[in-house]
Amino acid sequence: MNKLGLFEIALLQIIFYLLFWIWNGFIALYITICFSAICFLILLITIIAEWLEPSKVPRHFFFGLMFVSISTPLIVGMIAIYIFKIPTILMNK
Repeated sequence: MNKLGLFEIALLQIIFYLLFWIWNGFIALYITICFSAICFLILLITIIAEWLEPSKVPRHFFFGLMFVSISTPLIVGMIAIYIFKIPTILMNK
């Protein structure tokens, strides 16, 4: 089985987050914030662990995959908020 590259992973994440934004903007907002924060904390922990004891994990994991996992939900969220006008909908309820 072929390994997924960063481009394919980013496309899968975009589809995943867009489906959440289409389904329910309120839940998608929290999922976007939580997943980005969790991935950022994982990145910090792995960088500290790598600094303390170097491993054989490729560098593209730290800076490629984690960057994609942090930035994709935020970018999709900003686009979805702009398109669907989510904050104005949430404030009127």
